[in-house]
Amino acid sequence: MKKEKDISYYDKLRREEWKEAADYGPSTRSRYRILLNLVKQYTSVDNSILDCGCGTGNFLNLLVQQGFKNLSGSDFSAEALALSRNKFRGPLHRIDLTQESDFQNIKYDAIVCSEVLEHIEDDQLAINNLHNSLNSGGVLLISVPFSMKYWSPHDDFSGHVRRYENDGLEEKLKKAGFVILESFGWGNLIYPVYHRLLTKTGPSKVMNNTRGMLRITKIVAAKLLFYVFYFEGLMKSKKRARRLFVIAKKV
Repeated sequence: MKKEKDISYYDKLRREEWKEAADYGPSTRSRYRILLNLVKQYTSVDNSILDCGCGTGNFLNLLVQQGFKNLSGSDFSAEALALSRNKFRGPLHRIDLTQESDFQNIKYDAIVCSEVLEHIEDDQLAINNLHNSLNSGGVLLISVPFSMKYWSPHDDFSGHVRRYENDGLEEKLKKAGFVILESFGWGNLIYPVYHRLLTKTGPSKVMNNTRGMLRITKIVAAKLLFYVFYFEGLMKSKKRARRLFVIAKKV
């Protein structure tokens, strides 16, 4: 098992590599689109919702635009939280999911934990802490990379400890006291071709912050792919999926 990276690694990635990926990346924006639909399905605009691992605040900003009122964000990076402040004016907390002492005795009706658990060595401890941070009947909405057979240099580059198998995440959630409401795969139609191209290109070249017309072309292509990837959401099979979504409830 690969050892998880420290905060400075991700801060450097955010500054020097990821850069605009969260704003324009078709995969990231597609994930936000799915998560937004799930939040609308399983919560209401008045529910207290925590975006755990909020990064630079893009998803929180999207929730605000959609009328959600009782929002909070958390991240284990102070630098990420400072960037989030540029897009979100609500409560922000610095939380390491493996440190129970970081939690502030606040409980939520829903927690979004997207692309976080795969970075954490002791993910069972993190899931237990998430369970403790929910009100009774609260929901946890998770997305993670799917299946170790799709491991690539991008996983190493992004500091992943694992990709999740079909039942592994559900078993850990049940062990923490959750019941599974929904579990589905995403990215099994067109996205696998895109994923293979990314793997061949290599992470640094994909994230390269180009300028001028090349940058504009890259942004336009990313936006077109975002609309193409809409069709990925029509098929929720896990057969060739690259991302796993799980919704769990605290009972």
